[in-house]
Amino acid sequence: MKSKMASKFAFRNMRANSLLLTPFLIASSVMGTLFFIMASLGQNKYIEANHMYVSTLIKIGIVIVGIFTFVFILYANSFLTKRRNKEFALYGILGLEKKHIAKIISIEYILNFLTVSFFSIAGGFVLGKLAFVILNRITKNMTAKIIDYNFSTSSAILTLIFLAIIFILIYLTMIFRIGKSTPIELLSKQKKAEGEPKSKFIIGTLGFIILCVGYYLSITSKGSIKSFGRFFPAVFAVIIGTYLVFIAFSILVLKLLKRNRNLYYKSKHFLSISGMLYRMKSNAVSLASIALLSTSIIVTLSTTFTINSSIKSILDESNPNDFVVSTGIEGNTNELLKNGEKREKEILKLLDNILKDDEKIKI
Repeated sequence: MKSKMASKFAFRNMRANSLLLTPFLIASSVMGTLFFIMASLGQNKYIEANHMYVSTLIKIGIVIVGIFTFVFILYANSFLTKRRNKEFALYGILGLEKKHIAKIISIEYILNFLTVSFFSIAGGFVLGKLAFVILNRITKNMTAKIIDYNFSTSSAILTLIFLAIIFILIYLTMIFRIGKSTPIELLSKQKKAEGEPKSKFIIGTLGFIILCVGYYLSITSKGSIKSFGRFFPAVFAVIIGTYLVFIAFSILVLKLLKRNRNLYYKSKHFLSISGMLYRMKSNAVSLASIALLSTSIIVTLSTTFTINSSIKSILDESNPNDFVVSTGIEGNTNELLKNGEKREKEILKLLDNILKDDEKIKI
């Protein structure tokens, strides 16, 4: 198949699936915009010079937002591709080879990548200025000007590379799934109803333990400066634990409720428990992402306000004295003491010789 023909198929598919594709592109662009804003704020020279602790938090936030973006776009794409199984099956029935289908899909994802990248960087730059102003207003820094927020080429390149990795992974996953399936199997997947999810005891328990560890690290952190070393592991533990709890532990709890006949077979609980079992199977990742995004926004805002309100105590903790005198010789103290003792012995020996000479002269 020629590239021109494949491009026509790709454009036609995008128009036909616009109702499904538009929400995917909007959601991906929003996540890409958030990633670019965090990356540009984290690499802004003015913030690094004037807000050292905030800059550190933002750089941690880049990793967290990157994880959210990665999971969210993959999940949104899986939702989109499930509804296109019939379309791919028809291509196979009409005689298109799998390499031709792969070529059409590659053009589609290149166009999707370019669209998401453009809106992510353009929207991120515009909204980044607003975020920069708000950040400086919160920290009561009135000297900052909008000109201090410049377009960050390195942040744009980082965003493009990150989005490219995601879309390449999506494309390879799609090609692998189509490559191992026949048109009949793709059609049956479209019509096949979802079965009841299986309980995963080990994964669910592990997720609950990891989540508890994350909250324990957060609660037991003491001191605004000392807590930075524990903040990053705590965040990762909470993220991983939350996803595992929503994916496996929630189903495990619902299964246990279902086994309780006295509770399950009541009119109030029967429909709600059975309905939630099937919903959690397909919507666990999205629910976990929404919960984590909401939590991260609250944590970011509260942390910013906390740092701003406790800036005096942070300065007192990092600089307990009004003045610090440094001689630059602290590391050589032992050597200086040895040299001092040696010089003292030499002086005493010299004085002893002088006294002996004086006695000889008198005699």
